Amino acid sequence: MTYIYSIPYSTTIEKEDFVGLFFDMENEGIEEKDETIEIYLSNEQQNEGEIFIQEICETYTTSFAISELENKNWNEEWEKNFEPVL
Repeated sequence: MTYIYSIPYSTTIEKEDFVGLFFDMENEGIEEKDETIEIYLSNEQQNEGEIFIQEICETYTTSFAISELENKNWNEEWEKNFEPVL
């Protein structure tokens, strides 16, 4: 299982600096969106990662939401919907 932590950007620190805070933590991936940063954590990373995320959010006056990423073969899904160009 992979967990997605969606964190709105803090208004107390520059966006790039805020994103940089999360590069020191072990994760499956980081995605920068217009209004949020999304951190992807595996089962093994979740406990320690959530503590890290919670501390940053408290320090920089923001919050986070957690959702689960469905386990599936994303490459297979892409291939099913791919139309080759001839």
